[in-house]
Amino acid sequence: MSKLLLRAFLPAILAAIPGSLFAVDGVVLIDQPHALAGGITTGDAPGFPVTITQPGSYKLSGPLTIPDSNTDAILVAAAPVTIDLNGFSINGPNVCTQNSSSAISCTGNGNGRGIIVNSVATVSILNGTIKGMGGFAISGAGSGPLAYIDHLVVQSNGGGIFTPGTVTNTTALLNGGDAIRATAVRDCLVDLNGGIGVLVSGVASGNTITNNGGAGLFGFNSALIGNMVQGNGIGLQAQCPSVVFGNTVNNNGGSDQIQLSDATCVANTNTPDLTVTPPVSMSKDKPNSGASAQRK
Repeated sequence: MSKLLLRAFLPAILAAIPGSLFAVDGVVLIDQPHALAGGITTGDAPGFPVTITQPGSYKLSGPLTIPDSNTDAILVAAAPVTIDLNGFSINGPNVCTQNSSSAISCTGNGNGRGIIVNSVATVSILNGTIKGMGGFAISGAGSGPLAYIDHLVVQSNGGGIFTPGTVTNTTALLNGGDAIRATAVRDCLVDLNGGIGVLVSGVASGNTITNNGGAGLFGFNSALIGNMVQGNGIGLQAQCPSVVFGNTVNNNGGSDQIQLSDATCVANTNTPDLTVTPPVSMSKDKPNSGASAQRK
């Protein structure tokens, strides 16, 4: 067979091989049997975590079940990489619920993360659910702002998403610690998490952030625009210089709904249109929200 014909028919040949890791479009498929067998990429040992050492596109073809709260599910050590959860879920044993005192308690917090990204950029994680992990659902997600997380549900983990990139169209619910820490967070629903709802160092816009134990929204030299922040331990906090525009902030704990670190912030058309400059300084790592159960 000529090389030209081989290239033409290779995708179909791979798809026809029983147990093949390859979809018709050349995407590498991941499911529970292949994860347990190992060999997804070079150096991937049997069992978890599935270790991705080669750039490319990867897709779940079934759910993954993680055995305990201290085991990672997927480790990314190459770029560029796209992981499409394809509507499936990564499932750990941790269960988080709201107890009688309205705090979030979890049955199995640990160090295991759903997807951990080791100091590489240009990683995308899309279209599925990560729940029940002992630690963060996603940790790292690249060393720069090219990390992209979209259309996920992260629920009942020790913590939600920790990334220097962008998170969009994602739901973070009932995680024991902080829900989303990122450079940019847009159009997300963040509800009933034990720590901070959303912490950004760039942009937060169009998010609904409710009933979280710590600060609902904290911006570190950021643009905080058009967010609903309601029923959290503390409302909206901004480390100046920041722009705080068009947010609805009400029924949160603390004496003030909107707190700015000093007068260099620009705040306008917020509801309520009242801001205060606290006498204490805030920082990216320690906003005035109390301790949060952050697990990386």
